[in-house]
Amino acid sequence: TGTEVEVVGNVNIIATPDYGYEFVNWKKGDEVVSTAASYVYNGAEEANFVAEFRRLTIDEQYSLLSQPTFTRSDGDITEISQIEFNGSNITGFQTALGTTKHLNDVIKVRAGGTYNLTIGYELHWGDIALYQIDNNGTQKKYGPYLCAWEPDANPLNILKRDNPTMYEDFGLNSLDDFEVVSSGGNTYMWLPYEISIDEDHKPGDLVTLRIVAATPKAATASEDYDQGRCFDILLEVVPAYPLSVSAAGWASLYLDFPAEIPDFGNEDEEAGVYIVTGVKEGNWLNLVKVTDGALPANTGVIVKAAQGTYEFRYSAEEAADVSANILKGTVEDEYIEGKAYVLGNKNGIGFYQAELNKNATGNDGTTHFKNNAYKSYLLATDIPATLSRSAGFRFSFGGTTVIEE
Repeated sequence: TGTEVEVVGNVNIIATPDYGYEFVNWKKGDEVVSTAASYVYNGAEEANFVAEFRRLTIDEQYSLLSQPTFTRSDGDITEISQIEFNGSNITGFQTALGTTKHLNDVIKVRAGGTYNLTIGYELHWGDIALYQIDNNGTQKKYGPYLCAWEPDANPLNILKRDNPTMYEDFGLNSLDDFEVVSSGGNTYMWLPYEISIDEDHKPGDLVTLRIVAATPKAATASEDYDQGRCFDILLEVVPAYPLSVSAAGWASLYLDFPAEIPDFGNEDEEAGVYIVTGVKEGNWLNLVKVTDGALPANTGVIVKAAQGTYEFRYSAEEAADVSANILKGTVEDEYIEGKAYVLGNKNGIGFYQAELNKNATGNDGTTHFKNNAYKSYLLATDIPATLSRSAGFRFSFGGTTVIEE
């Protein structure tokens, strides 16, 4: 974190990794001084230490998640027939950690997001439960703990043996709210769940949805039963950014993750996300609309839209080609050396020279400017020296043609 301390004796420095990372070592320059997270420095001279961390793989993170307990009674095998997440069918479970199976792929979700999970199964005196397990060990259980079916007597008779509030736990009013279908001589029930991802999750956090389907060890009810088969759906929390557009109808943006371009509506055909590819005579910026693919990470852009807030969500799509872009940006408030231009509305919407600032390290302010977090800027060194830079640089949708698709 760049913390400085005055040495008056032994100093103990401790490295604490964020979730999804593990500590590797402490370094003093190029020298590894400790592989333990806690290191005591007893030198008298000034020294700088850097903690190095390693990002855990998804399987390594998965193995760290706590395992929920699940006690079952006697019963037949519960068969999971289909699982849908937000309307998409989930297939391709791989065997891992004994009887547990999990997806080869990790589903991307957002902190604060709400998602639909539907489980279809054929139930014959079986048990089923759904757990949400967070990386901090917190467990949340959705739906009934125990639920059994009487296929021979009445296929629509749900026995609420250990859970008289089963309907309420599901958020349903009665059996009529469950979807029951018959296929191939078997009767299946489809149970809907609404999954919520807490707001306090950070990008990279892993959440597991564990479907526990009880399976007996033997055919007779007198034998013991194991925990059952577990089907784990791994959810990785990914970033999203809410961009506010003022009444002026423009905003600058810089993100450090690939993002899906939001829907700006159809009232304004010119609304969208633009890169800047150069400056034309008359100090007009040349804008190119990003239309093919996701917005790549680490890309400065300007956005034209009606006043409002637009969410830029993480995207795994193939990124658009923005190699000609000359806009830059930062994801934190940052002092940057050099003369630059930022979005403003002095003589019309455009990029105007940023005020030079005195930064936190005591710079005299003559060569640095402050760029705000998640905003883009234009460096003077990327503008032809033949152009006048004092008046700023504008763009227009009338008269002068500066827009390229």
